[in-house]
Formats: sequence, structure tokens, C-alpha cells
Amino acid sequence: MKWLSFLSKLALICNICFVFCFLLRYSNLELDLEMNSLLIIIGWFMAIIVSIFYFLVTIIAIARKRHAKAEIPAWLVIVNFGFLIFEFIYLVYNSELLIA
Repeated sequence: MKWLSFLSKLALICNICFVFCFLLRYSNLELDLEMNSLLIIIGWFMAIIVSIFYFLVTIIAIARKRHAKAEIPAWLVIVNFGFLIFEFIYLVYNSELLIA
């Protein structure tokens, strides 16, 4: 189940990009256009999809008792779940992102 380990790391990277997008939106940071575009695509669009998919796959793996606990550190699961909650709260309160 190396793919579950890969998916957890991908979710963490996407979630960190989400935080950078959050900071870019509310600050005057100026980055290159290419870096800005990459962060927006990974942060706004991929992060929520990858996080939901990761959360569902992890729940299924734990329910089937496929040693998901031993393969992925508990802190990584908790951090990714915390990011998922933060993303849901942010997207619900800023619904113009969903409409636009």
C-alpha cells in the first residue's frame, strides 16, 4: 500500500499550497506569474479534491484493517484531516470561490 503513503504526502503538499493561496489572497505578497498560477491550481482546485479522496481512502483502509495505521504516521493523518476541515470552513464561508 505504498500508494496510500504517496497519497498522504500529495495531500499534505496540496494542503500547504492551499495555505499559501490563503496567504496570497489576504496579503500583498508578489510572486512570479508562473509560481502564482501553480499555487492557485494546486491550492484552490486540487487540494480539496485530493484531501477528500485521501480521507475516504484512509477511512476505507482502516475499516478493512489493511495496516494503514502502521504505514502512515498518525500525525500526518491528523494534519491532513485538520486541513480538510479548514478547507471546508473556508470554502463554505467564501462561497464566491464556488460560484466563480
